[in-house]
Amino acid sequence: MDTKVLKVISFLILINCSISLKANSNKYDVLKECWDKQVKATEEKYLNLSFSEIEKRLYNGMQPWSHTITKSDGYLYINSSSFYMEDSIAAGKRVLYSKTVCNTTELLLQSYGNTKLASVSKNEFIEYLFETMRYSPIQAINYFYQNKATADKESSNNQTQYKLVINKTIITLFVDNTDTLVHKITLLNDDILYGDVLTTYTYSGYAIQKSISIPQLVIIDKVNGNITDTVTISFAGLAADAPKLLEKPDDFEWQIETEEQAEVVVTKYNEHIHLVDLKHTNVQAMVVEFNSFLIIIDAPRGSQNGEIIISEAKKIAPTKPITFFSFGHRCPWALGGIRPFIQKGVTVLCNLPEDVSYLEHLATNPHTLNPDSQQLNPKPLKTRIIGDSLTITDGKYAIKIYLIGEKSGHTDDFMIYYFPEEKIVFEDHLTWIKKEGDIEKAGFRQKGLYNAIKDLHLDVDTVVQSWPTNKHQLKTVFPFSDLETSVNLK
Repeated sequence: MDTKVLKVISFLILINCSISLKANSNKYDVLKECWDKQVKATEEKYLNLSFSEIEKRLYNGMQPWSHTITKSDGYLYINSSSFYMEDSIAAGKRVLYSKTVCNTTELLLQSYGNTKLASVSKNEFIEYLFETMRYSPIQAINYFYQNKATADKESSNNQTQYKLVINKTIITLFVDNTDTLVHKITLLNDDILYGDVLTTYTYSGYAIQKSISIPQLVIIDKVNGNITDTVTISFAGLAADAPKLLEKPDDFEWQIETEEQAEVVVTKYNEHIHLVDLKHTNVQAMVVEFNSFLIIIDAPRGSQNGEIIISEAKKIAPTKPITFFSFGHRCPWALGGIRPFIQKGVTVLCNLPEDVSYLEHLATNPHTLNPDSQQLNPKPLKTRIIGDSLTITDGKYAIKIYLIGEKSGHTDDFMIYYFPEEKIVFEDHLTWIKKEGDIEKAGFRQKGLYNAIKDLHLDVDTVVQSWPTNKHQLKTVFPFSDLETSVNLK
C-alpha cells in the first residue's frame, strides 16, 4: 500500500479515536456537572423539602388495575447519604404520622399510627435508595457518581444514559445534555406476576435554590405505566442539620430473609377431584379429572408454581391432557401461575370479556429478567368466555361454573365451581371459618357467597376453599352448615 495512503489512514484513525475519547470524556463530564448542580451543595448541608403526595397502590379489587389512593403531606431532609422524613395522612378525624430515618448504616421505619419500629431487612435497606427517588434524585445521582458510572451505548445527543444494577434491579439515569440535570430515572425489575416491570420517575419544574437545582414536580409511573403517583414540592431550602426523628434501639436487628422453598402435598379427594396444596404459597389448586381430559382451577404466584401444578397433574393422569385452566378471580393467588398453561396451549376460561386484555398483558409482557417457558417459547393466549355460567362435562361427570361477580363483595369477575355429584362448591377466599372455637358472624364476603349459592338454588353439602391452607388457622374444607350458621348469627 502507498505510504501516503497509510499516513492518511493512520491520521483518520487518530482523529476518530480522539473524537471518541472526547465524546466519552464529555459524557463523563455530563455526570460530573450534574452532580455539581444537584448534589454538591448537600455535602455539608441538607436539602429541606416540604411536599404533598398522591400515591396509588394496586390491590385485588373489582376491576383490573384497581388501586387505592393515599394523600399525604410532609417534610424531609436529604443529602448525598442521609434521608429523614416525616409525613402524615388523614384517617377520619385523626391524623396519622409516619417517620423514616435512612443513612449509611441503618434504616428505621415507623408506619402510620404505630409507635414501634417496623421490621426491615438488609435488602430493604439497600433498596431504600429507590424510595428516596420519589422526592429527589440527589442520592441516585450521587450513587452513580461515586460508583464512576460510564455512559451507556444507548445515549443520544439529547440525553446521556448511565446504567447500574442494585439487587437485580436495573437503574437507568438520564441526564439532559443541554442543562445537565436529571429529568428521568427508570427502574426495571422482575415481578412475580407481571414479569419485567418498569417504574419511571420524571422530574420537572426545576428551580435554583441557593446553588442547587431542585425539581418541584415528580411523576412516578408504575407497573409499566398502569398507575401514576405525584409528588409536589412546595418549599425547598438548605439546612445545616436534620431533626432527630427516630432513635435506633439497642436491640435493633435486621429481619432475617429466607428463600422460599417449594413444598407440595397432593390429596386425592375422590376419583375426580385432587387438591394440590402448595404450602409455600398458602394456596391449594384443584385438578379435576374427567374421562379423557383435565381442568386445573387456580395457580398461584408465579410461573414456577404453574409448572409445579402441571407436573403434579401429569402424575395424577399421565395420559390426559389439560384442556382448560380456570381461575376463581383476578388475583395473583389465583392466576399468578397462568403463563405455563398459556405456553402449553391450554384454553383459559375467562370470567368477563374485560378480563381478556388483562390476560393478554400477563401473557405477552416480557419476562427477560427471569425467563419462563412462555418467554423462551411464546404461544398465543386462547380464551373462552363463560358468560353467566358454563357446564363442562364428558357425558358422565360434570362441573358447573357460575359467575357471581359483585355478589362476592370482592371482584366483578368472581367465579365459583359447583360439583353436582359431590354437592361441593369450590371458591377462592370468601370465608373465614376458624378451625377452632365458636363460629363467628359472617362478614360481607361470606354473606355474599351464601346468598349466591341460595340464589343459584345449588344443593351444597361441602365448601372447599383455595386460600389459606396453612396460615390464619382457617378451615379450607368445611360443611355448608358452618357457612349457614355464620350467616344466621345475630
